[in-house]
Amino acid sequence: MLAIVIGGLGWVVFGAVGVGGVGAATEAGMSDSASVSAGLGIVAVTVGRAVEAGSYFVDREYESVSAQEPLRSALVAVAGIGSALFVGGGFVLAGAPGPLVLVAVFTVKFLADVVDVYRERLESFDERTSADFGLATESSHWEPIDTTFDDSPETVRPKRSALLVDGLLRGVRSPAALLVATPLVLLGLLAVTNSGGTPSVFFVPTAILFGTFAVFGVFDRLYRYLCMEYRIAGDAVGYDRLLGPQWRLSRERLASAERTRTVTDRLFGTETLLVDVDDRTRRLPHLSSRAVAHVLGYP
Repeated sequence: MLAIVIGGLGWVVFGAVGVGGVGAATEAGMSDSASVSAGLGIVAVTVGRAVEAGSYFVDREYESVSAQEPLRSALVAVAGIGSALFVGGGFVLAGAPGPLVLVAVFTVKFLADVVDVYRERLESFDERTSADFGLATESSHWEPIDTTFDDSPETVRPKRSALLVDGLLRGVRSPAALLVATPLVLLGLLAVTNSGGTPSVFFVPTAILFGTFAVFGVFDRLYRYLCMEYRIAGDAVGYDRLLGPQWRLSRERLASAERTRTVTDRLFGTETLLVDVDDRTRRLPHLSSRAVAHVLGYP
C-alpha cells in the first residue's frame, strides 16, 4: 500500500517538474485538442495498469507470485524514465544551459538502464550478503505460534508517545526522502545563483516531501507497534491486538537481547531491545526500565 502511494506521489512530483521544465524551455502552451489527447493518454495508461493489477487478484496470481514482483515492475518505470524527466525538467527550471541538461538526462537514464540490466545480479548479491537493498524476493514462511504459558504472563507495551516521535524521525531520515530531496535542494540552490531560476519551485516540494514522509513514518511505527504487546512468562510472545500473535521467543533468546537507546529512547527514558532470530532482528521498542526487566527475566 505504501509503495503504491509513494510511487503515485513520485509521478506527481516528477511529472510536475518535468512538464514544467519543458513548458519553461519552450514557452509554448497546449491547444485544446492536445490537452484532450494528453488527458486520454493518461486515462488509457491508468486503466491499463488497473486492469493488470486487477488480473493479479482475479487470476489468483498472489498465490504463487509475491506482490513485490508487480510493484517492482511498475516502480522501475518511475526510477528510470521518471528520474530522467525530473532531472531534465529541474535543470531547465533552474536555468541551466542546454548541454548540461542533455548530459544530466543521459546520465540518469543510463544509470537506470544499467540497474535494470543487472537486476538479477543485484538480487543475488542482496540474497548472499543481506545488504538489505530490497531486491531479494524470497518471502518467509509463517509457522503456527504457540501462545500458551505454564504461568500467568506479564504484559508490557511500548510507550505510545515515543512511537509517535520515533515515526516522525524515521520519516524525515528515510533514504527515499533524502534521495529525492537532495537533487531538489541542489537544483534550488542552482536556481538561487541563477537570476532566471525559480527556487520556490524546488524548496516548496522539498518541504511537502519531508512532511509527507514524516506522516508515512508515523503511520509505519504506529501500524507496527501501537497495538503490539509482549506477554512474558519465561518465554515472550509478541501479540498484535488486531492481527493476533506474531512471534514467540524463548528465554534463551531473550537473554541474548541487545539493549540499546535510540534518540527517541533518550528523550523518553525508555530502551529498545534487539533480538536476532532466524536471520531477522526483532525489535521491542521504547520499553520502560521495568518492562525491560520483565522481558529479560530480572527480579
